[in-house]
Amino acid sequence: MNPFKNRTIRFDILTIFLFLISALAFFIITFSYIKNSESILKIARRTIAEVSTSVVSKTECLLRNLERVPRVATGVFLRHPGVSVDNEPLISYFLDTIKYHPHLYSFYLGTPSGNFLEAWNLSLSGKVNYLKNAPEKSEFALLVIDRDTKVEELRYYSKNLELVGVDKHGWKGFDPRLRPWYEGAKKEGGLYWTDVFKLVLTEKTGVAISNPVFNEKKELVGVLGASLYLDSFSLFLRDQKISPNGQAFIINQSNKIIIPDNKPPEVTTEIIENVLKVEGGEKDIIVKVNGEKYLVSLQDISVSSTQSWKILIYAPFLDFFSRVLKTQHQTVWISLATLTLAAILVIYFASRISRPIEILVDEVDKIRQLDLESQLDVKSNIKEIALLNSAIGALRTALRSINRYLPKDIVKTVMEREHDIALGGEKREVTLLFSDIAGLTSIAESLPLEELNELLAAYFDGMSKVILKNQGIIDKYIGDSIMAFWNAPSDCAEHAEKACLSALECQRFVNEFNTSQREKGKLELKTRIGINTGAVIAGNIGTKERMNYTVIGDVVNTAKRVESANKIFQTTVIIAQESVSQVKGKFVLRPLDLTEIKGRKEKVLIYELLATNIDATENQKKLVELFSAGYEAFHSGKLDEAKVWFEKVREIFPEDYPTTIYLERLKS
Repeated sequence: MNPFKNRTIRFDILTIFLFLISALAFFIITFSYIKNSESILKIARRTIAEVSTSVVSKTECLLRNLERVPRVATGVFLRHPGVSVDNEPLISYFLDTIKYHPHLYSFYLGTPSGNFLEAWNLSLSGKVNYLKNAPEKSEFALLVIDRDTKVEELRYYSKNLELVGVDKHGWKGFDPRLRPWYEGAKKEGGLYWTDVFKLVLTEKTGVAISNPVFNEKKELVGVLGASLYLDSFSLFLRDQKISPNGQAFIINQSNKIIIPDNKPPEVTTEIIENVLKVEGGEKDIIVKVNGEKYLVSLQDISVSSTQSWKILIYAPFLDFFSRVLKTQHQTVWISLATLTLAAILVIYFASRISRPIEILVDEVDKIRQLDLESQLDVKSNIKEIALLNSAIGALRTALRSINRYLPKDIVKTVMEREHDIALGGEKREVTLLFSDIAGLTSIAESLPLEELNELLAAYFDGMSKVILKNQGIIDKYIGDSIMAFWNAPSDCAEHAEKACLSALECQRFVNEFNTSQREKGKLELKTRIGINTGAVIAGNIGTKERMNYTVIGDVVNTAKRVESANKIFQTTVIIAQESVSQVKGKFVLRPLDLTEIKGRKEKVLIYELLATNIDATENQKKLVELFSAGYEAFHSGKLDEAKVWFEKVREIFPEDYPTTIYLERLKS
């Protein structure tokens, strides 16, 4: 006779629970430290790598933007050659450049004859040397040295580029041809980056880029240059939340720290020496200095063919692991206390558990059949039974709520399955919609958390209702963004059209929402939307333990990139060519650009979605007609004709930013 057959629940509770709790306590004590250490190490490495990547991205972005300044100015100088106080077109261009590029310290031009033109941003350079007598309202300064007439004229301009003062000085003998930026560009024959140097007016650290200008005979007629502060990088590095004692630095190709320019800690120098000894160019390593371990990340920054930088970030190991040991000791005591208390409670209450459990089992069976009308509430002084009763009640409530989102039959089918839902999917054509709130970071910083939560809840509620009404599936909420798709898992006729309608209705909702916010004296939101259509894999994606029905593929990435293009053109809804081909004739659209998408070889033609054909205004139709004509002329190489069309658009619609973009392109 088997003594363990037909055991009582009390016996099972005593033996199983005591065994499991004892085993769990032992497992936690022996295993948690290892796993916690591995997790924290991964987090630490990822944190340092992410900060490093962010700094590299910001630095390269600023450097690439700076390269465009002298390149674009080349055409202007060739159209308006000569350095003199009478060359107003060139002077105006220099002032506009220094005004609308706030990160620039100065913008200058030197010629083979020794003539010189330079514009300063006084808010960066300060009023020193011969700028110290600048009028009070001066925001910008312009120096013109005409070597032919031996004239030097220093002009001062207000914030709106109004002339507020002029100083005329005798010839001072300054020769731009002897400056490193001039000689370097002349020798290089193209873009030239200087090394880090002290800026003349302020003695602060900066870097410069220059570009030679050649005429049709391939003769050098000038060198254009621009300088910027490195202070912005120093502030950026200082603000990075790496760890309590983490540090970030930028070093040049001579392995000298250039940012920040103050004297680095001694440990930093030793870390650099140790990192440079590592073979194979490994970026993320562990370095030991003076008996202490440091997590270190080293990444290259692409500057130019003659200049290269590296970003170095490190943090002490103890910044991430000091609490691990303390937590481990706490875990031991908590586990022992829990084991002791659980044993007492199991022994004392085991005999009182069986009946309430049987009742609760019946309730679980009813829930399995989706019989959710029961109001039974089992009263018990036993904590576990009370928690189980509460959990069953919560489950019942949750399933009632789920039934509001999913058909009851589907939920019931899933619950009655005898096997798990499998991973996998199918190839389907879907239409993707991405939405994003512009400037949410600054909005979040200005609002209390409760008010921000209330604002986003109202916003997401309205946006979601529009998408669901148009048969869209909301895949996920990503911060302030919404990802939705049509035509999966069920077929959805005219899915691209429904996505476009949703985008327009979402913008109408945002306008109404902002009107209400304005009346209440509260902040308003601006939403950008991107739409794309194409083939994806739709199905259950994830792991066996956790999965999500979603769509994956290049179409998803393109839709997100299309949404981001709104930032460039200052538009609200942009759709890709694949979607346009399915909705053309039903909506008022205008082509914007043939743009590159990261990860794709072919460029994507994007359009702005303005309205449905029924709802479109005459102004919208007129805008599309004129802009499209200019667009076609521009991309056909008929630049003069394109300029005429775009000038006409600007005359009628002066606030249209895409028109401004194309007019700027026609200048270069």
